[in-house]
Amino acid sequence: MFRIILIVVLILAILSCRKEDKEELPVNFEGYTYLPLKVGDEAIFRIDSISYDDFTGMVDTTVYYRKEVVASQSTDLGGRTVFKVELYSRPNDSTAWRLIRVDEKHRGTYRYELKRNSIVYVPMVFPPLEESRWNVNSLNNQEEETYKYQDLHQAFSISGSTYDSTVTVLQKEQLSLIGRESSKEVYASGIGLVYKENINLATDISTGQITSGFERREYLID
Repeated sequence: MFRIILIVVLILAILSCRKEDKEELPVNFEGYTYLPLKVGDEAIFRIDSISYDDFTGMVDTTVYYRKEVVASQSTDLGGRTVFKVELYSRPNDSTAWRLIRVDEKHRGTYRYELKRNSIVYVPMVFPPLEESRWNVNSLNNQEEETYKYQDLHQAFSISGSTYDSTVTVLQKEQLSLIGRESSKEVYASGIGLVYKENINLATDISTGQITSGFERREYLID
């Protein structure tokens, strides 16, 4: 009888530990909600681009728009679900959209694969963890480039919009006396990509003034 009681107590203890472990997992542990993919989904981005000319000293600012449409899904030879995403562009909101490219996306168990211009990249891995480090070019022959996560499951506000739960993929971050280079993407739960920036600036070491380079920021607007 004592042995039976002991076994029951041990089973209950194990189940209790498993329950506690499960409750300690972070929200959206798998990370899939940060990359929803469904045929018919559309997203429109405003792109602000600033370029600095070191020869003329001119600063050129342009604004244009990009639309992404999940057009179809299919099954590849490996039995995986692949989504075709059409990308359109236009210079303002009064002109017609122009198709510029078709990408392919696959959201696997452990990674998100993006096929662009016949080259496969790994922009995200699952689950999103603070210690995650991965090579975005692990599936192609380009030079190794390490991405990492930061600000997991945090609220994010940009350009008048606030998102309750987001993850940031830090692609590059270098700061020195002669310049700054930064690239990152922010994904919101249930929405996908909501913000992207790519900055590459050279500065005067004595004054800190920008001498050349560019800043490019994308904002989800619809």
